[in-house]
Amino acid sequence: MNRNAPITNLFETPVKSGPGFETQSGKVYRFLRDRILSGAYKPGDRLVRRTLGKQFDTSPIAVAEALWKLESDGLVESEAMHGSRVKTFTLEQVRGELLLREALETEVARLCAKRHELLPIEHLRSQAEKIDKIMSVPRDEYNREDMEVHCNFHRELARHCDAEPIARELERIWFQHIMVFNWINSAIFPVPADWHQRLVQAIASGDPDHADAMMRKHIEFGCDHQENVLRRINEDISK
Repeated sequence: MNRNAPITNLFETPVKSGPGFETQSGKVYRFLRDRILSGAYKPGDRLVRRTLGKQFDTSPIAVAEALWKLESDGLVESEAMHGSRVKTFTLEQVRGELLLREALETEVARLCAKRHELLPIEHLRSQAEKIDKIMSVPRDEYNREDMEVHCNFHRELARHCDAEPIARELERIWFQHIMVFNWINSAIFPVPADWHQRLVQAIASGDPDHADAMMRKHIEFGCDHQENVLRRINEDISK
């Protein structure tokens, strides 16, 4: 992985075949993904292939390809005889993903702190300030561009940790529903106004233990709130 390569938008990856051409499966994939990330499609909502095929005037194969990619992203789940649906969440799954993310991102913080003099600290501070302004304000609607800022901030830290396997795995994790879940959480329970700036400051200190502790606090913050959000989601599904 090239650490100097620009961070691309996580949510702008249409499937293309040739310059300027987007496949039918790519169009279905992008539409469904945007609807899921925005909250328009809720956990448990069914995604019927025949209905989607008619909606997009496309083949069942194109719809199946789009659903398969969404499943690989962790946004959709399938079950024999029941078809596909927006992925549902359990407390056990969320806690497991938080544990994995904590392990990887705290190591990212330690590695970045060790090589802090090589990092674009002022750029990271600017990004941290931008995302803190976004996430410290409660909102009723989700903005995809704002979500990209948050996601790309953490992906960029992973790029700078000088450990390609960790960076690759974290990029995969950010494709999972934890990004969606964390954004729902932040929308309901705002983070402190300088939450990400504190993280950059800890990395800039050059103290791996301090960076580790701050990242751990960053990941663990609001765990109880996340459980409350999950309960709200489950209550909405059961209504």
